[in-house]
Amino acid sequence: MSDRNDCRGSPTSSGEAQDIIETPLADGAVAFQLRCHAGQDVWDVPEWAVLTITPQRARRLLRLCETVRTLGVYKIADFDDDPDFHAWGEDDDGNETPGEPIRTEIDQVCCYADGVRWSAAVRHTDWIFSTEEIPVSHLLEIAEHGLGSR
Repeated sequence: MSDRNDCRGSPTSSGEAQDIIETPLADGAVAFQLRCHAGQDVWDVPEWAVLTITPQRARRLLRLCETVRTLGVYKIADFDDDPDFHAWGEDDDGNETPGEPIRTEIDQVCCYADGVRWSAAVRHTDWIFSTEEIPVSHLLEIAEHGLGSR
């Protein structure tokens, strides 16, 4: 049984391409839509987290991941309410898209030796969920090259 407060608690997380959608922005930043997963059987958790990672933010996250490796700890979590969490939605063409916003609390970024993901709880519940993980290698690309400038 996984720790319900563990950001990596989802056994269904696969990192498949459709679970992470990214859009390069003009300033070198990348806008992400990350699929959300819950460790429990609950229906009212968000489907998507929407956030932007700038080269500066990527460097900060990389420093936290390096600290995890240096200290030999499992993870470092920091409060981070940047992602907007959304229910499932659909555009006019029937394509899945982020829908209505969902209110959350205890929003965190969880940094591991090999990547980062965000977690939160649906407001006024104990339903904890987390996003797909962005690998350190991808954060390095954003930090070094500003993917939006491609």
